Amino acid sequence: MSTLALTELLASYVPRLIQNRVAADPSPIEKPVIERFQSAILFADISGFTLLTERLAEMGPTGVEALARILNEYFGQLIDIIHAYGGDVVKFAGDAVIAVWPIVPDLSYDSASALAPDTVSRADQWQWTMRAAECAIEVHRRLTNYQVENANLYLKLAVSMGKIDTAHVGGVFNRWEFLMTGMPLVELGIANNLAKAGEILITPSAWKLIRNDCNAEMMEFELKDTIAQGGRLESLNKPSSIFSLPKKPVIPAGAENSLRPYIPGAVINRLTAGQSSWIAELRRVTVLFVNLPDPDQHTELENAQNIARLVQKSVYRYEGSINKINVDDKGITIVAALGLPPFSHEDDPARGVQAALMIRKELTNLNIRSHIGITTGRIFCGSIGNDSRREYTIIGNAVNLSARLMGAASRQDDLIVKYGIPILCDRMTYDSAKGAVEFEPIPPQQVKGRTEPVEVFHPLELKKSIIRPKTELIGRQEEKAMIANALQELTRGAPHQTIVLLGEAGIGKSRLFEDLIRQAETLHVRMFVGRGDPIEKSNPYHAWRPIFNKIFEIEELLAKGDSTEETRVTILNNVTEKLARIDPDLARYAPLSEVVLPISFADNELTAAMSGEIRGGNVRELLTRLLSFEAS
Repeated sequence: MSTLALTELLASYVPRLIQNRVAADPSPIEKPVIERFQSAILFADISGFTLLTERLAEMGPTGVEALARILNEYFGQLIDIIHAYGGDVVKFAGDAVIAVWPIVPDLSYDSASALAPDTVSRADQWQWTMRAAECAIEVHRRLTNYQVENANLYLKLAVSMGKIDTAHVGGVFNRWEFLMTGMPLVELGIANNLAKAGEILITPSAWKLIRNDCNAEMMEFELKDTIAQGGRLESLNKPSSIFSLPKKPVIPAGAENSLRPYIPGAVINRLTAGQSSWIAELRRVTVLFVNLPDPDQHTELENAQNIARLVQKSVYRYEGSINKINVDDKGITIVAALGLPPFSHEDDPARGVQAALMIRKELTNLNIRSHIGITTGRIFCGSIGNDSRREYTIIGNAVNLSARLMGAASRQDDLIVKYGIPILCDRMTYDSAKGAVEFEPIPPQQVKGRTEPVEVFHPLELKKSIIRPKTELIGRQEEKAMIANALQELTRGAPHQTIVLLGEAGIGKSRLFEDLIRQAETLHVRMFVGRGDPIEKSNPYHAWRPIFNKIFEIEELLAKGDSTEETRVTILNNVTEKLARIDPDLARYAPLSEVVLPISFADNELTAAMSGEIRGGNVRELLTRLLSFEAS
């Protein structure tokens, strides 16, 4: 694939707002950015895809191919209509699409920049709102009651107008999220709750501009502070008088490094492998819906950036991905998934719950409210759209149920009082993660779209260890004898014994290790036990942490789960005092112990000068001396 072709392909995964930005300045984004403008907005919500997905999934690969074709045909037509009316498809929100018409100077679409919000005239607002309404009517005409595969796809539409903030936030692993907030989006969320299939709603901000130029039934919108008038649109009495179409942004060759940060790893991974088009697939995925009801258009960019990075770090630590960030009347909703390419693990449900627990801990420390839903199931994963605009998305029952559980979590008053942030998991997630996480069952929840109440479980914390009954290990006599001989040699003063248990998964290594521990306890041999974790594979000292927690006598302190400054100071004092007991000069090297501690330890003048191999060698020397001291 040529560089230009790759650039154009990547550009199709981002809205024209980002394409225009890259065309104006091809340098990659390095810090959070916020932009503000006025815009007409169209929200199109399609229903029927979830049932279609479940039905076609039962047909195997043939059904998946059919589903991918239907999705691309439908969303491709929707995108083409919006582009034909000059709109920009900014967001794919599940089965919905959000398009904007930024108000530009002199009716000219040649400019990449919208007018500053405060310089927009009422006449400008009127004509762009009319243009969005014209587009809504055409989408309604072409795509309402769309029949395919003996099923109907239904459509709800809404039009709004007003000030919009777009923010580029995140940056963890150079992955940036494009966030859009503003009162018009809040109105669209309310409209979506009020609208019935086949209706076009005009929200209050747009209604006051075009109510005299349309045939519509007046209706009430219950906004945060007032009751406002809107309408159910039937037709328009006059055209918008906007006839020029936008020019497609010209993305300079070589600008792919400016586009990649906005594109999911699932897409980048396929493109890097030369698979520019691939068959969509059904995957077993764990889906997280995280709602933040308080942040809105008034939230400072710095706070939005901190929240975005917090969620990114929590999800990426467990090798998940963020699929969507949407804003409506319920606040900010983040959709994350574990099990999407290029990362997939047998323990994705446990990873998803651990990511949610980490998000809960971090948000609680910042005193930020949240509600979280987690589900696991087989869902459709793939790119939908056409050559001009497409997006990688996930569709299926598990996605919908995760959103419903997030909503149900907001009503769990007892859990909110006790834990601050409630997390609700479905039965499949619970069954898959209960070996690693402690749960408590809560009463079944009635959710939209389900006739029967749904079983739900609330995760509490990670299990400290798996406690097995102390039964005799059957077999492995040769290995047990080897362990017993090594322990006897150790108690008689042998300098050291090394035993390596090596074998494939499931053949009994863990049971043999537990037998070693029981024999050591019987002989009163002092033990330090560390464990590896595939989630922590990028942390070279993770398996040693519990060992040094015991050496530094901070196990009980960490078990309390306190993250106060007092706890931090106590840990630092314990470490420094322990090193000083071994050798007073060794205390100067205390900051190097940070690699095995759960907290940061600021460098002093000595350790600040160490880097690379010199620092690594000193870390190993420090830890070795600690172990030698304990062994002696």
